[in-house]
Amino acid sequence: MAETYDDLIAAPAWRDDLRALNQCLIDSLTAEGEAPQIAGSPFYRHMQHTSILDSKFTTRNEAKRRRLFDIARTGRRLFEIGVNGGHGILLQKYANPGLSCTGLDLCQTAGQGNPRADIYCPAAMGWLSSRFPGDMLFLIGDSGTVLPAHVRANPGLGIDILRIDGARSNYYSDFITMRPLLHQESIVVFDDPHWPTARACIERAMAGGLLVPDRRFSPPGDLFAQDAVMRLP
Repeated sequence: MAETYDDLIAAPAWRDDLRALNQCLIDSLTAEGEAPQIAGSPFYRHMQHTSILDSKFTTRNEAKRRRLFDIARTGRRLFEIGVNGGHGILLQKYANPGLSCTGLDLCQTAGQGNPRADIYCPAAMGWLSSRFPGDMLFLIGDSGTVLPAHVRANPGLGIDILRIDGARSNYYSDFITMRPLLHQESIVVFDDPHWPTARACIERAMAGGLLVPDRRFSPPGDLFAQDAVMRLP
């Protein structure tokens, strides 16, 4: 296990797996006659035109990547809403090889001219499941339907890390639905809280006394500068 984020990024095994995942995404899109572009991720810009095989990582997400690395090492069970190209899960799995990962994604495109997540997201799920057999579980569908069913079917499942990166308008409802599976030491990560809709959901949870900032990762006075890292009060 890499001791630091910098050790991980320099590791040949990590570079090989990242390249293999990216090649899988590209192949899935080009096989359908689509441009090899994906939605924004912790590593790449939204629908960037340079190939994800050879391009540098986005500098603006450097802090996000480092925090995901550190957070992944705090628990054993991750639930991520919003799998996209699978880069976040791959990073967290490498940060903590013992991590058990569950991911949910709608796996749909937003329409013409938008990234073809309906093609590359299932491909990412398949690659991760094959690469880490037994450690990955993926759910496809709308969070408003799939999450309640999953919670009902797994009442004793304890989630150590809940990362919410789906539809921003659903951040609050997704958290409320998953709340029965959290425990006192759970960490809840809200992606990109600078978006007004996302920030409103987080503030609503705080105002209701349901969540407080995790001071290890999110100082209260600077909560929305990066992904908001929260915990139960």
